Amino acid sequence: MRLTYDTEKLTALLKDFYILTKMRPTVFDDSFTEIAQYPTTLCDFCAEIKSHPESCARCKQSDIAAFNMCSKTGASYTYTCHAGLTETVAPIKCDGVIIGYMMFGQVTQARDKEQGWQDIAARTADYPVDSIYLREAYYRLRSTTEEHISAAAHILQACAGYIWYSDCFVESGDDTALRIEQYINRNISKKLTSEVLCRELSLSRAMLYQVSRQSFGMGIAGYIKSKRMKLAKHLLMATDYKISAIADMTGIGDYNYFTKLFKAQTGLTPKEYRKRDAPAPSGSAAGADEPYSG
Repeated sequence: MRLTYDTEKLTALLKDFYILTKMRPTVFDDSFTEIAQYPTTLCDFCAEIKSHPESCARCKQSDIAAFNMCSKTGASYTYTCHAGLTETVAPIKCDGVIIGYMMFGQVTQARDKEQGWQDIAARTADYPVDSIYLREAYYRLRSTTEEHISAAAHILQACAGYIWYSDCFVESGDDTALRIEQYINRNISKKLTSEVLCRELSLSRAMLYQVSRQSFGMGIAGYIKSKRMKLAKHLLMATDYKISAIADMTGIGDYNYFTKLFKAQTGLTPKEYRKRDAPAPSGSAAGADEPYSG
């Protein structure tokens, strides 16, 4: 998706969020690249961790895991990061398509700072950081409550919705890839072929294939299949719908064919996937009953 960003508008919004909540917000695009933040400098605790390549890599892994969870639920997600701090991420959407993420963090919910430090010390025991400096930086962090985090998460979600409508993100020209993705998301339960997409979106077959390869990294049939499997995984884990119903909702219909496709991608049957022991998130996914967002 080709977008340009009005960083001046974004920074003004982030500054307002920070003044109101005292929590540092950041905006990322849909490829997890940081676009804007306020303040521009990290707190001492995070700066120390990110100053070392090994522990910085864990920060990135933690962020990406949170973005993926947010993408799966289509809703804001509050969690404990790899180093023990509390963070929340919310999706920025355009017509159901996630085009970026807004995040706040660098706070602790520990009522007992010493007990909180013991948890962090255990989490970071093998990190190449200055533990004495990290402890001092931790004690300078702002402590907050679960209620305050929840309220800030709701404000974050509202800001994430505002970002698109206030033109902080602007499409660059005619974005054919976005039109294709929106059509697939809206019609995922229906018959979707290259012929249908070309007819409904007024595209030539050559253009459809070119855009799919360039924007989605695969052929259009493979992309549709991947979207259907992503939706199937979400429905299997987030609902108690019958598997036959999920097959219909993903546009596959035939139960046996659905099971075959699903096992080919995941190595598990839909029933096995639903029953497997998924790791419990360390936070809560606010609004996890919102519709699949693609």
